[in-house]
Amino acid sequence: MSDYLKEDKKKRLKGNLIKIIIILLVFLCLILSYITYDNINISDYSNNENVVIEKTIQTIDGLKEKDKTVIDMIQSIKESIVGISKVKNTGNSIFSADNISDLGLGTGVIVSDNGYILTNAHVSRRKI
Repeated sequence: MSDYLKEDKKKRLKGNLIKIIIILLVFLCLILSYITYDNINISDYSNNENVVIEKTIQTIDGLKEKDKTVIDMIQSIKESIVGISKVKNTGNSIFSADNISDLGLGTGVIVSDNGYILTNAHVSRRKI
């Protein structure tokens, strides 16, 4: 019976020691956090003389000019958009006796003068 009491006392002592170590570690972390955040300097930028604030006046003519450039840009891009439809016969497979055809439908953008088209992988069925 005394062996059981000795083991029980050792377990309680070990458990209490672990609790004390955890409490000390948490306390140490709190102290280090306080020291770290206490030493952070926050500058007051409201008194900084190097800050320059520039006012811009927006006019109707300026908005019309911006709209023209956006409209021109959209029209030039619209001319390079193309529709794509592709049917590819992949041939016979060892798993199936019939021909398998892949169909790709979608849109693309002509990106060069010699006709390169940029499109998504689901349209071209090209695995990257």
